[in-house]
Amino acid sequence: MTNETRKAAPAGLRRRPLIAAGGSALVLAPLAARAAVTTVHVTVAYYSAATGPYFMQMAKEFEAKNPGINIRIDVVNWDTLLQTLQTDISGGVTPDLSIIGTRWLLTFVKDGIAEPLDHFMTPAFRDRFIGAFLKPGEIDGKVYGLPIAASARAMFYNKAMLTKAGFPDGPKTWNDVVAAAKKIKAAGGYGFGLQGKAIETDVYWYYALWSYGGELINKEGKAAFDSPAGIKALTLYQMMIKDGLTQPGVTAY
Repeated sequence: MTNETRKAAPAGLRRRPLIAAGGSALVLAPLAARAAVTTVHVTVAYYSAATGPYFMQMAKEFEAKNPGINIRIDVVNWDTLLQTLQTDISGGVTPDLSIIGTRWLLTFVKDGIAEPLDHFMTPAFRDRFIGAFLKPGEIDGKVYGLPIAASARAMFYNKAMLTKAGFPDGPKTWNDVVAAAKKIKAAGGYGFGLQGKAIETDVYWYYALWSYGGELINKEGKAAFDSPAGIKALTLYQMMIKDGLTQPGVTAY
């Protein structure tokens, strides 16, 4: 991680970043603000020990092909990335390019600190992206973010254990999950692994919420999870934890 001392911007100059987003996102200052800048500040989110070296090598290759442009890479942990960006934005030292969480993009656009990317892209460039991954970066018909990372999720199960519990093809419904977990518990095991700590813990509740017909946000863009489906999903997880159908110490897992 490169932790260079941040320098305050000249009085009266406040960069308005341009965001390129996806399952994560990227932040650029507009051309007018970057015209006289030879150093491009890039903030990337920490994924693993390979993150820094990967982007450092990419920067080195870019600099070799573009003399006169220096790339400065900062690697920031996901847990503090949003706070770091907010501090930089308020202090006028916004990075030119930054990975962000896609969910932050709407707020950045509403606050007027994000610029559309459409005029930077050719149709051929845009077509390089998978449509479903590009969609989350589009707001009001404009592209504010480009996908840089995405994850696929699935429920997996121990076939031998579930077969013994009477579900050889795995559970089909939440009632099946509960029934199988009860039998597995009776046999001395833990029926359902539930994440209860760290980033994206809320995502695992969404699956139950959606399967019960609920939504996070309604058509008017307002919170909709305070609903019968939302309560049912929370009650399901609470019951499973209380009845010992999950692993012990869920909030540490």
